[in-house]
Amino acid sequence: MPGIAPNRRGAPGAMGTLGQRGGSQDMTSNGNDMTFTSILCFGDYESLLQLNLESLRWEALRYDSSTSFTGNLRYSASAASPDGRVLLTGGCLVSTGDATNTCYEGHIQKPSKFTRKKMLNARRYAHASVFLNGYVYAVGGFDNKDADGVAPSTLDSVERYSIHENRWTNGCAMNEGRAFSGICAIGD
Repeated sequence: MPGIAPNRRGAPGAMGTLGQRGGSQDMTSNGNDMTFTSILCFGDYESLLQLNLESLRWEALRYDSSTSFTGNLRYSASAASPDGRVLLTGGCLVSTGDATNTCYEGHIQKPSKFTRKKMLNARRYAHASVFLNGYVYAVGGFDNKDADGVAPSTLDSVERYSIHENRWTNGCAMNEGRAFSGICAIGD
């Protein structure tokens, strides 16, 4: 299966997004509809970005000094659960370009504070993540070193994370590998 060369154009780092619920009670919803008032953007920087959708202004938020994630990864993926958990998965180290199998969990009420969770089964970066039915799925990506002259190794593997069990299990592989791709959950 041929590899897909990493896209090195544009701004550095993979940016995941998450809408942050607004109002005085961040954890309230109206049926299945939630009101979101901001977007969070993660990447290989010492801060994350938050866009306030009401004022249309971006603000840089420094990571909490006691957190285990400090922006030292690029090309990681993020997914959000309905209860406000944010999972950052995989990525490659900014310092070496090595792929990682790290997983961090944060919460929209404290978007700059993360704790380390159970590691993915496979190292991956430039993958996609999505929350669906109580699980986070990590799909595709690369597992090679991100460096000039290193041939890409595109993954077709899928992993599923149980938030409640803090456990990754291997899922059904895709028909072909994908990296730098988008993913979303859909209904029937």
